[in-house]
Amino acid sequence: MEEEVKKKDMSLSVLNSKMEVTFSLRRKEIVADQPLVSTVKQRWPGLFIEEQVYAEFQRIDCIDLKSTFLTSLDNHTRGFLKMYRAKVNQGRGSDMEVLLEKLDSQVTYQLF
Repeated sequence: MEEEVKKKDMSLSVLNSKMEVTFSLRRKEIVADQPLVSTVKQRWPGLFIEEQVYAEFQRIDCIDLKSTFLTSLDNHTRGFLKMYRAKVNQGRGSDMEVLLEKLDSQVTYQLF
C-alpha cells in the first residue's frame, strides 16, 4: 500500500481495494494500540488522502461524509453569515468585512 501511495500516478481504485482489505487490521491497531497520528500516517499513508478519508468514514459509519458535511454547511450558512456580520459590526472583523462585501456583490449580481 505504501508503494501505491508513493507513486506519482497512483491508482485510487487499487488503493481503495487495498484499504478495504486491510480495514479490520487497521481498525484493530488504531483502537487497541492508540498510536500517534505520525505512526498512523507512516503505517497507513493512504488514510491521509482526501478520498480515503471519505471512504474510511463510509466504512466505519455507513454515512457519506462529504455529502453530509456539505448539506450541514448549507443548513448553517445563514447563521454563519449572521455571526460574521455581527463581528464586523463590532469592529472585530476587518478581513471578514472585505469577504462579506465580495459575497454581497456576487449575490446582488446573481439576483439581477
